[in-house]
Amino acid sequence: SECHEIFRSQLKTSGTFTSPGFPSRYPELVSCRYIFEAVGDKRIKIKFEYFELEGNSDAGCKFDFVDIFEIDHMGFKTFLNRLCGAEIPGPIISIQPKIEMFFKSDYTKSLRGFLGHYEFIDDALVCSLSIYFLNYKILNSLATDEHDHDDDNKNNNSYNGNKDDDDNDNDYDNNNNHHLPFHHLTTESLLVQETYSTKHKVHLLPMTSVQSAYCTIADATQAYTGDMLFSKILE
Repeated sequence: SECHEIFRSQLKTSGTFTSPGFPSRYPELVSCRYIFEAVGDKRIKIKFEYFELEGNSDAGCKFDFVDIFEIDHMGFKTFLNRLCGAEIPGPIISIQPKIEMFFKSDYTKSLRGFLGHYEFIDDALVCSLSIYFLNYKILNSLATDEHDHDDDNKNNNSYNGNKDDDDNDNDYDNNNNHHLPFHHLTTESLLVQETYSTKHKVHLLPMTSVQSAYCTIADATQAYTGDMLFSKILE
């Protein structure tokens, strides 16, 4: 069986979507497409409340799965992730105006499927929410890049959630950036992102083909990283 749903920001700013038959088991051999289209300066936020598909992401999602694609203004499609299993995926936020989700089941086993929420949000908010939230995990300890600071200042500038010890200069200074690398860890197609934090601003730079989408967040106090919320006092 097939199903096709389209959600447009002009018609509704938020809502829910589900696998066929939810909360009952989804059918075998089903093929469904979910299209989320934003217009103007809107982008798309997707968050799953419930997720249960046959298979295991560590084994490559060989049975039932959800594929997620992002589509730009020119119609070019970029694969983001394949989801399966019973672990609720992290939230997804687009930097492009369109997301396509493709759900496919085989003939061997059916489970309850998924329940998700979508929301069309302002483009400026996308920057403050750290671009993509697809179950990425912290690979590096959040520490100051030693190349950005003198040896005498290393201990004072580590990312430890405390107020920066240097309160004399309240202006933005490119030479004193905190270098806080963290990476997406879901599939090889997910991309590395680095966050540059200063006392008053946070710059989120996605290291992707959309490298020109350089986001500046004035007076930011939090950086949300999917599973964990790191806060820094930026006074």
